[in-house]
Amino acid sequence: MPREKVGVGFVGTCGFMAQTTHIPVFQALSECELIAGVGNRPSLLNAVADRFNIPKRYSQLDELCADDEVDAVVVMVQPHWNPGIVIPLIEAGKHVLCEKPIALSVQWAQRLADVASSTDRIVMVAYMKRYDPGVERALELVKRWNV
Repeated sequence: MPREKVGVGFVGTCGFMAQTTHIPVFQALSECELIAGVGNRPSLLNAVADRFNIPKRYSQLDELCADDEVDAVVVMVQPHWNPGIVIPLIEAGKHVLCEKPIALSVQWAQRLADVASSTDRIVMVAYMKRYDPGVERALELVKRWNV
């Protein structure tokens, strides 16, 4: 039986964007439940998890990958770590929202896209202007003018 809420996990819970944007936004969504965080600084991870009522705290990515309560994961780490984090998450059946840039090379970006397209998982880059009305209008004009 499907759960009523999307279980959300976080990788890189201790940074500025995590604490000021991503975690509070997901916490405010009635459709989401904060489940777990992964971090390599236990005391800071515990402080952030306590602050936002995130019940599970992991030191290893494979623990989060194995957590059946986590449906989707927000990744907020240095971009050179993204492929080694995002690919295992996708392979574990998690949906992924990754802070930009998702990759530091076209080759890694293509590898991530290939892995994502081989599954039914959603992988999205957290680009703040993606759904901005001005950006959507510009895209519409580019398509219309075949630029």
